[in-house]
Amino acid sequence: MSLRKIASASLCTALLSCLTPAMAAPVSYTFSTGAPISGPAELTGLLSGLSVSGVFTYNSATPFLGLSGDLGFEPGYSTYATNGTLTQAVLGLAGSVGGHQFSDIAGTASIRNANTGTPSATLLDIISLTSDPTLKAGANTPPSDYARQLQGFTLGNYTLNNVRLYWIGGITGGAFNFLGDSSLPADLPTFQGRLAFDFVRTDDPTNTANVPYYSNTVTFGGLSVQAVAVPEIDTYLMVLVGLGMVGIATRRRQSRPLAD
Repeated sequence: MSLRKIASASLCTALLSCLTPAMAAPVSYTFSTGAPISGPAELTGLLSGLSVSGVFTYNSATPFLGLSGDLGFEPGYSTYATNGTLTQAVLGLAGSVGGHQFSDIAGTASIRNANTGTPSATLLDIISLTSDPTLKAGANTPPSDYARQLQGFTLGNYTLNNVRLYWIGGITGGAFNFLGDSSLPADLPTFQGRLAFDFVRTDDPTNTANVPYYSNTVTFGGLSVQAVAVPEIDTYLMVLVGLGMVGIATRRRQSRPLAD
């Protein structure tokens, strides 16, 4: 093997070793649901027979931010997010239902593990992916400093205010526990979960009526996610290197003098 070929192979190996780990964490998913399984009659009637579908990117390398109760949200979860950056657990959430579109640039992930001291009545393993912050149990109106980035839609007398994708296992959520601890899993569950739409009244967005926030929630069953196959970085590099070698060989042939 020539020195030029050895140098090229060494350079390719170095590029692969440097780039592959940095590109490995985020995974793109598609998702779909079945029809609504619970919610107020007016809203479930408007969404009757419809299903939700869309895409998002999940980043299991997102750092631990804190316990949800300490952060001012619904207690009982370990929350994964970063302040002031787009290094978030959920990116690029976008979807549709019955021709209505919604999207959010970034969201968070929360984990509840049955083995971390939760009350015996709620021995649940839960993964929750949320587009915008959730409220404390019993709260009615999100505080004004809750950053809400969701681009929702209006349906009848209601406007979409939040989207949550979640999976539950345990005493009340199924016959199994699926989390070993409270850290973010590398991959999302393969069993079906649920998707929740949290609505607010269009004519009362700040909830002056003091109606419990989650009373305007519609839940869809049959949530399933599928990782989108993306070529590995080493595949891209091999293609680029191969194209470069083909180009070099072509130029060499073109530069050779024609035989007499």
